[in-house]
Amino acid sequence: MIAICYIPVIHQGYLNFIRTCEDRGVSNIFLVDLEWLRPVEEFDYLVRKNSLHALTATDIKAALKEYTNIPITILSNETLGEMVGSTDTVLMPKEDLSTFLVEKYLGGRDIQYENIFLRWNRENLGETKEPDVLAIDLPAFITTTLHQVLVEAEKSADWWRSVGAALVKDGQLIALAHNEHMPHEQLPNVFGDPRALFKKGVNINYGTAAHAELGVIAEAARKGVSPEGGELFLTDFPCPYCARLIAKAGVKKVYFLKGYAVLEGDEFLKGEGVELVQVGL
Repeated sequence: MIAICYIPVIHQGYLNFIRTCEDRGVSNIFLVDLEWLRPVEEFDYLVRKNSLHALTATDIKAALKEYTNIPITILSNETLGEMVGSTDTVLMPKEDLSTFLVEKYLGGRDIQYENIFLRWNRENLGETKEPDVLAIDLPAFITTTLHQVLVEAEKSADWWRSVGAALVKDGQLIALAHNEHMPHEQLPNVFGDPRALFKKGVNINYGTAAHAELGVIAEAARKGVSPEGGELFLTDFPCPYCARLIAKAGVKKVYFLKGYAVLEGDEFLKGEGVELVQVGL
């Protein structure tokens, strides 16, 4: 049996996976190199979010020698043939990168997935419970715009939360934006994010990000378009500050996919005459 894993940092979850490898009799661990993933568009989010704080595969390999005697091979274009040519059973953590490797290189192989939490990825995000909402038929324009907002959110370099927003007026898309730290989007990856010191909804004003709602309203101002009477499309329910910004801007309706209301944000918006619509795609 061989194992394949992407390990950006050493934490208890990864050490547990290494111990599982030892218990299963793994003969070689292939360590995915972030640089090897750089050309793969599907994992642009990993490159963007991990390039500043993730250790190199070489450093991880050296560090793991303190924890295991299993031989470790860094996966690269040069060693790819060795991995693909092996006929051994493959042990992998259950995550999006594993799915990609299986579909592209390991079709037909005996794959064993270890269901262990190592990091947030596109596989385990789907495990969260969706809000209980009334299913209705939405106009194509609304669903298309919400999908655009989801794509926009992926551009955010914020590991804490990626949010997308769109402002629409008179059936026309005015602006798209994502939450972006200032003065540089990688600021929290270099110095840390003050918000990470607190629970969700606590000390929201300590963040260094320009929220997506602020981004689209500011973009409309640059274009000379008033947001009054417009509609806002969001991945997440707005924070209290953005709720007040939305009301002051005169937005008449907010579509959102998920999130929680802080400081009675929902009641405040409804009291200001803003219609709230939660959508399940």
